[in-house]
Amino acid sequence: MAYDGLLLSGLTNELDKELAGGRIDKIQQYSNDDVVLIIRADRANKRLLLSSNKSYPRMHLTTQFVAQSPANPPMFCMLLRKHLEGGRVQRVSQFKRERIVFIDIETYDELGERAVRRLVIEVMGRHSNILLLDRPDGTIIDATTHMSKAANRHREVLPGRPYEYPPHISKADPLYETEKGFLEKRTVDPHTPIHKFLAEHYMGISPFFGKEVLYHRDLLTHVDALGEWRIFADLLQAALDHQQPVILRDKLGHMFAFYVFVPRHVTGELLLCESVNECVDQFYSARAMSDIARAKTANYLRLVRQERDKAVARAQKFSDLLAAGNDAEAWRVAGELLTAYLHEVPRGASTVTLANFYDGEQPLTIELDPAKTPLDNANAYFKRYAKYKKGLAITAEQLSLASEDARYLESVLHELEHCRVDEIPAIEAELREAGFLPTEKVKPRKESGPGKPGKRGGSKAPDKTGPTREKPTFPVYCATDDTPIWVGRNNRENDLITFKTAKKSDLWLHVKNAPGSHVILPVANPTAAAIYDAALLAAHFSQLRDSSKVEVDVVPVRQLWRPNRARPGFTLFEGQETIVVTMDKTRIEALLTTLGKSPRRLMDTAQEEAR
Repeated sequence: MAYDGLLLSGLTNELDKELAGGRIDKIQQYSNDDVVLIIRADRANKRLLLSSNKSYPRMHLTTQFVAQSPANPPMFCMLLRKHLEGGRVQRVSQFKRERIVFIDIETYDELGERAVRRLVIEVMGRHSNILLLDRPDGTIIDATTHMSKAANRHREVLPGRPYEYPPHISKADPLYETEKGFLEKRTVDPHTPIHKFLAEHYMGISPFFGKEVLYHRDLLTHVDALGEWRIFADLLQAALDHQQPVILRDKLGHMFAFYVFVPRHVTGELLLCESVNECVDQFYSARAMSDIARAKTANYLRLVRQERDKAVARAQKFSDLLAAGNDAEAWRVAGELLTAYLHEVPRGASTVTLANFYDGEQPLTIELDPAKTPLDNANAYFKRYAKYKKGLAITAEQLSLASEDARYLESVLHELEHCRVDEIPAIEAELREAGFLPTEKVKPRKESGPGKPGKRGGSKAPDKTGPTREKPTFPVYCATDDTPIWVGRNNRENDLITFKTAKKSDLWLHVKNAPGSHVILPVANPTAAAIYDAALLAAHFSQLRDSSKVEVDVVPVRQLWRPNRARPGFTLFEGQETIVVTMDKTRIEALLTTLGKSPRRLMDTAQEEAR
């Protein structure tokens, strides 16, 4: 991937055309590094994402970035709202060919006079930052990351300090380079490989672009400095024209690179995009959102793994106790033999060998406690046997509970590892209901004054029902023949679609012998294509999603049941058919794009039944 100055140049040009003159209606900050400006331009609301994330710094228009806003906005967000909300975007520009973008915004200050504020976005890896200046090239009002001289000897990034450009911006701008200037630089430095030469002498040139130049150079023989210049100029013009933004995917369908034109030095499946903004948004959306979700679920993942390991250990312990049945039978036999041959057992002996009349009079050696009499030793063996038999039913019950907890926590672990940011609250609520997280306490309202509740001068009676619980919904996809497919994203939604929404005649699908989503085909007599599409979704939303072939169980809902007091998502069934699906990435992606596009009437029916 290459979020370099050349790509940023094309992206900035698109933003300037789309946002210039637009009004900033709303500002949201989802984390310390991610800010979204909602800008009204050309009769449409456009979401501009500014991110100083150290792993994925970027800026682009987004339709796929979805995150939950914090209850209390950060101070930087409040400051941006104070200075920028209601303002109009004058222009979006790039500093030379560097990864620095300026957004000039016309607004009004505290005195009601016109003022121009400047947002500076520095897309520079771990040094990325978002700054607000009181005017172009003015002083810093605030920034997402502060740096003092102690942390950065080159410049200070603190409120009230003048804005200084990052150091080492002394390279040439490739946009204004000439053939003569290039040849002069190459004459002074003729032995450096061309891809390293370009990165050392020109702004905005990434190793990705340099390797593309090197690839075209190696296709030819005896290329001199003039030939290198022509290759460089042609590819530079292609990058500046951003003729065909493209994303490259590997054999597994994972996106690994993108650029403003089709590169030839890397191979992969091409995903063509209509604009640079769309290209960047698609490439980073899954990665960045998975990072945000991973950060938010880190504590839950650690907790669930610990609880699962404890449940597995408990299940193993109880299983070992049940497996001790042969030993328990030996205790009973030892007691019987000691009682029958009591007169032959000497006092104070540590062992005794007696004829086992349960095994053809074969000799059996029995261990004894020398401090006890032979009768006391026999009673001790009977007591151990009776204790085991008495606890057998309890041990079997505890084994079942521990195994169920382990299975349930494994399914929650799968949910947490693959959830989106907006799905985390539902999983958190599920863990609270299951008792693995403490229940949130609702603070009672304080009465505002004297008087009876509900009367003038008093407060309303406190709500004893607790916080309002959000009713779960579920996604609806569409098969190739327009059949709706319901998918549960977590155990609560699995129970919702399976036991509360689906009809007895509907088909239920689930991956075989692995955690995964419940999938419902809510139509009578679905086609074979619809069943196969639903099975593909069941395999995709499961722990076996990276396998090449997956077995999926298919059974009518009438043949499902759940035991009493079972954990959420636990289902038993019989009479299932098992089909094998091949994980066709192209077909799965086509199915995923149909989210919310199922027939309106059927979707409305599903959501109404869910409520």
